[in-house]
Amino acid sequence: MRNKLAAMVAIVMLIVPTVGHATLISHTLDITASNFVLIFGGSLPPPVSPLMIDFTVTLDNAGDISPTTTGLTVHSFNLLDAVQFTYNHSSDLLILASVPFVSPPGGCVNLPNTFCIFISNFSTAVPFASLANQTTSSGGVWSAQAISTRVVPEPGTLELALSIALAAFGFSQRGSISDAEPLAESRPRRAGIAPDAR
Repeated sequence: MRNKLAAMVAIVMLIVPTVGHATLISHTLDITASNFVLIFGGSLPPPVSPLMIDFTVTLDNAGDISPTTTGLTVHSFNLLDAVQFTYNHSSDLLILASVPFVSPPGGCVNLPNTFCIFISNFSTAVPFASLANQTTSSGGVWSAQAISTRVVPEPGTLELALSIALAAFGFSQRGSISDAEPLAESRPRRAGIAPDAR
């Protein structure tokens, strides 16, 4: 049984690094930003608060990505602003914005009726929004003081983890049954002796 468990651990160790080191990265994120503070410009009109966006980005993190909508799906967004993204490879920074730019360190152009969100550690399992700004129609730039990021698990990741767990359980049960059978068969039987006989 120990040999089977060791083999299962080896299989899992081979599978997991392959998934973790792939250059194709996909995340579905649900971001909420609120408590906006005016940085500069006019205070009217006020920004939309909270700002809420739910989106999926799939990209190859091997290099920088210029402004694009390829690989971007916006599931819901409570602003009417345009949405695209850039990716900076060296800082692992995704910028989701109306007018983003990728040149180091990356940023956004604060035109009227635009927004800008910085998402740090995008290639990791725990990306998070580190900055969220809105520029209103009057050119007032507002910055969120409270930002929450929820990473929505990808269906494929859950299926892989469940498959590995079920396979490991099945092999462990199979091993315990096959190991127990020879022990039962190896007990000597005495012919002609009643069970209660001494």
